[in-house]
Amino acid sequence: MHATVADICLGGCFISTVSPPPAGTTVLLCFENGAEGATIAGRTITCMPGNGMGIEFTASVDAASAEQLKALIERLDGDAAQAARMAI
Repeated sequence: MHATVADICLGGCFISTVSPPPAGTTVLLCFENGAEGATIAGRTITCMPGNGMGIEFTASVDAASAEQLKALIERLDGDAAQAARMAI
């Protein structure tokens, strides 16, 4: 399933999707941003049909994915800060 990440941190994320799986579902997330990516295991914490789902990360598939996720979050934070400066 392809979906949009609306919010993300090292502990989890919120994913916008019309048909999220029920709370408690084990998921495997593959984040891609250009040439970089990360694969993280998690479980759904909240399910809001028509809106999305909250996911708690439970484990990195490997150490490289953990580092890639951290780098991705840092870059997204930097991009958001840059966008905010440009919007002023």
